[in-house]
Amino acid sequence: MPEINSIVENNICTIKVRSAALNEKNSIELEDIIAARHDQGIHEFLIDFSETKFIDSRGLGKLLCINKAIEEDGGKLKICRISDLLDRAFDNLQIYSVIEKDESFPAGNIAD
Repeated sequence: MPEINSIVENNICTIKVRSAALNEKNSIELEDIIAARHDQGIHEFLIDFSETKFIDSRGLGKLLCINKAIEEDGGKLKICRISDLLDRAFDNLQIYSVIEKDESFPAGNIAD
């Protein structure tokens, strides 16, 4: 099973990270998926981190670079379904001042 899946509905690409960690290797896969969807005309992205418990510095750096590129092109990146541990880390690192957390996203399987 791939570590990252994506689906597009209503011009929004929802991406599910199916790994316990976002690291250097799979963050490149995330970037490639977003670039491919962007080439298809998608400008809004929602990343589901429900299965992710850890993000290393390279994964976090890549996530911030992806966000910057999306915003520079007039798009939007949001994150959702974040574990309590990651949520506290993102809050302490002030990631939410840069990347919006979507708390309204319903629970359940997405991007399967």
